[in-house]
Amino acid sequence: MELRHLRYFIAVAEELHFGRAAQVLGISQPPLSQQIQALEQQLGARLFERTNRRVELSEAGRLFLQEARLVLAQVDKAADVARRAQLGELGELKIGFTSSAPFNSTIPQAIFSFRQRFPAVHLNLREMSSTMVADALVDESIEVGIMRPLGLPDSLCVVELMREPLVAVLSSKHPLAQGSDEGLFLSALALEPFVFFPRSYGSGLYAQPLI
Repeated sequence: MELRHLRYFIAVAEELHFGRAAQVLGISQPPLSQQIQALEQQLGARLFERTNRRVELSEAGRLFLQEARLVLAQVDKAADVARRAQLGELGELKIGFTSSAPFNSTIPQAIFSFRQRFPAVHLNLREMSSTMVADALVDESIEVGIMRPLGLPDSLCVVELMREPLVAVLSSKHPLAQGSDEGLFLSALALEPFVFFPRSYGSGLYAQPLI
């Protein structure tokens, strides 16, 4: 049994006339009659009561019509789901992000906008270090990563989302706290002790010469 058999049957059941059903389907009447007969033989049931003047659904045909409509509706739904999934409108999107990412308003706003535009897509948000984000992208346990600069393999596509200023936070009593009109030079901090991210967090600052 093929889907076209169900469509042929439904057309005849709705029109109760083989000629009109054939016109609706865009085919000639003899092939339609043959397909309905083949369907009845396959089912082992008479779907229509035929006379010279009219066509009526049999009891088996009436019950089969209900199920046939459900089948075609489910097929149409499945096709729509596949199309929407291909367009990124359905499914799940796994995103890894560093703990500091939400503090920049751009990221929460982007997530909110995405949810407004694609409400049927479930966002699986995972907080992790930049190193963990990179590893998760490589092993494909996430699809998108929001992270600090870090050396990444060529297999990954990198898009710069924003640039943030690097600031030093000092005690108001520190000799360098007053700064100058030109700001604070990194060289002035060369011998200062730092409170910094652990290297295991994968901060790209470790790989960049600050001074």
